[in-house]
Amino acid sequence: MSKNNHNRNLFQTIAAIAGTVAAVVAILTYFNITPVSLLKLWAKATKIETLSGHADRVTAVAIGRDGKIIASSSGDGTIELWDGKTFQDIGTFLSDAGTVTSVAFRPDGNILASGGGKIQLWNWQT
Repeated sequence: MSKNNHNRNLFQTIAAIAGTVAAVVAILTYFNITPVSLLKLWAKATKIETLSGHADRVTAVAIGRDGKIIASSSGDGTIELWDGKTFQDIGTFLSDAGTVTSVAFRPDGNILASGGGKIQLWNWQT
């Protein structure tokens, strides 16, 4: 396993264990930021927006490759989709597997995968 794959797997494991850091992990992965440069990023970070819509804690966040879509998952069993430009809620999926602990977009951005009690694939563009 390459070092990059190992680091990604490590970040994904941390996100699954500590849902409160899932948003940070998703952003780090998306922008290909190493843990060493995290301190510099965090020191310069400015909150852009707060997205609210889940009834329980957020467990994971994924940003589409082009940045136009954001997905968040929650202990309430929902996956919220957000417009990456306006940050408006544009849709909700309800998992039949209970708590959703992870979300990820397929590299082409057309399919969203969610994990929890089972792995589910969503065509979010329909």
